[in-house]
Amino acid sequence: AATATAPVAPPSFLAAALDLLPPATATLLSPRLYATFWALTLYDLACPSPAYETAFQRIRAAQQAADGEGGDPAGAAERRRKERDRYAQLADRLRSDRQAQDRRVAAVKEALRKDKDAWFPAEAGRREKAAVSALLQHCVLPRAAFSPGDARYCAQFALRLHALGTPHFSTLQYLDKLLRDVATHLFSCTAREAANLSRFLADTLGTVCHWKSSRGVYDRECRALPGFSVSIRAQTRRASYEEFMTVVFRWWNKLAKQFSTALESKEYMEVRNVLLCLITTVESFPGMQRLGAIIEEKVQKIKEEESKEGGREDLKTLASRYLAMLQTGKAVLKSDEAFTNSAMGGKLGGQPPPVPKEGAGSRGQGPKAEEGPGEGKKRKQPEPPGARGDA
Repeated sequence: AATATAPVAPPSFLAAALDLLPPATATLLSPRLYATFWALTLYDLACPSPAYETAFQRIRAAQQAADGEGGDPAGAAERRRKERDRYAQLADRLRSDRQAQDRRVAAVKEALRKDKDAWFPAEAGRREKAAVSALLQHCVLPRAAFSPGDARYCAQFALRLHALGTPHFSTLQYLDKLLRDVATHLFSCTAREAANLSRFLADTLGTVCHWKSSRGVYDRECRALPGFSVSIRAQTRRASYEEFMTVVFRWWNKLAKQFSTALESKEYMEVRNVLLCLITTVESFPGMQRLGAIIEEKVQKIKEEESKEGGREDLKTLASRYLAMLQTGKAVLKSDEAFTNSAMGGKLGGQPPPVPKEGAGSRGQGPKAEEGPGEGKKRKQPEPPGARGDA
């Protein structure tokens, strides 16, 4: 069991990590972090409070039903007493289990806090993008495809790395690399793996949407931590809220471009997987009216094509389901300007300030962003803060 002074990964995991990690990768991602990641589960990071509360409600409902039972007056009182005792014992066991779970989560949290300084070697601070690539390649993306629980665990683990202020870990670089590459993994895996990766992506996008919901949330949960430094080597310079909103806009357009391309594919699994992903992430994506219209048009075309004789019924069903969900959520889709500026006090004029490249000789010149579908050349957006600081 984890304690506040001992690592959470058992010695056998640490020994296996030393054998499994290539030497070059071990200079970026410590075997200790690798072992810790694969040793823990979702319930080590968070107590499932809603599940416990649901169980308590069921016990209380069963107790009330037992008290209201009629029957033979001579035996009814005794039966009700026994039922009350049985449900009371169940409630006590459930309460004890929850307390043990809370203690476990607290112990793991403290152990992680004590251990975090050993997770990313100094080389990771000099090669930020390579470090997050190693984390995604050897830990996050393989495990996120295993099961829904593993998908949620991976999203929570990355969030924990950020919340702990883990040295040499760039949250911005992690998100940028993930959202650039996740489609490649998503469209080339089985339907079950795609469903799990979609769950992981949905949780990640939900976290980003929470961070962009207000300046106060961003300042408390992001700007106060080193993961949002423009460069790990210059941690006093943190990405501003305006810069973060700009980067989020860029990420959403990148995802839309990848999804749009996949929806036009002739490969059955690629189309099926992207429809599964769109359904799972609909609460956070597309977010913008323009992107929603583009995605809707392409999905509508799939529905019409698959409705013809000889069409694939499962693709038609998935397309119809997504279109219904998108229609329901259209009221919350925003214009491009509102998506990037609504939380900035209504500053609809002008663009957020560009993020300088590390070591750049010119001032105020951010690199061009990739254009989203249907965007043309109307907007230019900078790279994520610090994205080019990893020479």
